Parts: sequence; C-alpha cells; structure tokens
Amino acid sequence: MATEKVLTYSRDQVTQDTFYNCGPASAQTVIRAATGRVIPESTLASAMGTTVNGTNDIANIQPVLNTYVPEGKWERQYIKGDDASNKERETLWQRVRISIDAGYGCIANIIAPPSNYPRPTYTSSVQPRYSGGTVYHYIALMGYALDGSGNRHIWVADSGFYPYGYWCSLEQMASLIAGKGYIYSTAPTVYTEPSEEEAMSQMSEQIGRIYHELTHTFQTRYKIGDKLAEYRDTMIGYVLNNDEKLTRLMDDRLPNIEKKLDDILKALKEK
Repeated sequence: MATEKVLTYSRDQVTQDTFYNCGPASAQTVIRAATGRVIPESTLASAMGTTVNGTNDIANIQPVLNTYVPEGKWERQYIKGDDASNKERETLWQRVRISIDAGYGCIANIIAPPSNYPRPTYTSSVQPRYSGGTVYHYIALMGYALDGSGNRHIWVADSGFYPYGYWCSLEQMASLIAGKGYIYSTAPTVYTEPSEEEAMSQMSEQIGRIYHELTHTFQTRYKIGDKLAEYRDTMIGYVLNNDEKLTRLMDDRLPNIEKKLDDILKALKEK
C-alpha cells in the first residue's frame, strides 16, 4: 500500500500569466490552497520585484508568503553545489512532509538542464514538456508520496510546463533544487484522527520501513588500511555474525580460561 498526501488546490489558476511569472504563480497556488484567496499575479510580482528577467531569488518570495499566510511561519533553505547531499535530500523530504501535513505547500527554485528535465514517477506518466535549454524556474510542491517499494515522490504544481501537475522523485527534485533553494512552512501539524484507510496506510508504511531495515544491506565499517572493506550485509546478518563470533570466542577461550583458573586455585592451595 502507498502512502500519499496532496493538498487540495484549484487547478484552474496554476498556469502563469507571463513567461516570467513562475515565482508569483507558484506563490499564488500556495496562498490560494492555504487561504482560499486568489491574489493577482501582478500584485505578487510587484511585491517580489519580479521583472521580465524573472524573480531574482527565493528570498524575494519568503516575505510575500509571510505577509499573506503568516500562520505558515515560512523559512527558506539553499542547497549549494551541483547536487544535493544525502543529508540535504533527507532534510528536504522531512520539511516537505511537515509543511504539507501542516496544510501548506512549498516553493522550490530549480535549475533544469536538458539532461535533467523533470521526469514523471509514481502514478504520473506524461513527460513534462520542458524545452529551450537550461530552465531556471519556480514550482510549487503540493504533496508527497511513499510508494510500496519505499521510493519517495513529490507532487509538483508546475505553472510553466504541461501537464502542469506531476509526480517527481525526491532524488531528482533535490538535484533540481541544487544551486538554488526552497521555502517551507514550519507551522505545527494539526492532528486529526486518521480514517481506517489512512491508519492502514500508515501501518503499511511502518511495516515497509521495518522490512527495509531488515533486508537492506549496509557496508561494513571495518577498514583495510584507510578504506572500508567491501563486505555488505543486512542488520540481522551483522547481528548473527557477531553472535557466531561471540560463540566461537567462548568455545575457544572459555576452556583455556577455566584451566588457568584451576591452575591458579591449585597453586594457591599448595601455598
């Protein structure tokens, strides 16, 4: 069973009014989903300093979100370099989930060269129609999903490219944001009692995580010189191997220890 959550938002207002209004359009989608209000792109563009060259930086959007949706308590994060590290990828996933669970979308600033145009994943099958060389773009992140195989996906509301909504893998999304940044909500999650279907889905996700921990192989920390050895095993495999080593240690050493103790006791008695 898959676990997914996509915020309810109006699809009729997703597309941007001008070729350079992707920042205002993405903010418009996030604001409308959170408040029900439709703020004109022109108003948002003016507040962000958007020009025909686009919106200069993700930092220009943060204060606009804090103005129109202050309860979202918005923060921003940059990912430096050409790609995201594992830690940055995990942080992105956690922040997107927390933001969505609190009822607020995120906004990402991406760099998409032709070799890394967004690719559809999960239940999406239509290739987003990116073109024209390297694309510098803003998109709204409006949902997340964990599929039955443990793969993670983010739902994108894309104002600039057909089909304007699609699933993208977490790994690719993190690589697209690298060199730029994203805005997320730090508002607390409002707890609601899950439905029976949601409870079953959550249980399935937890079982999936446990299964992953039991079956995923980890590289040993044992070093040969300055490099880690190539040996890999599951968590259970390492535990059983250690148990076997302990058993061998006891079988090999314990008789010798007992004999030495007997010799010591005998020597003490003789004195």
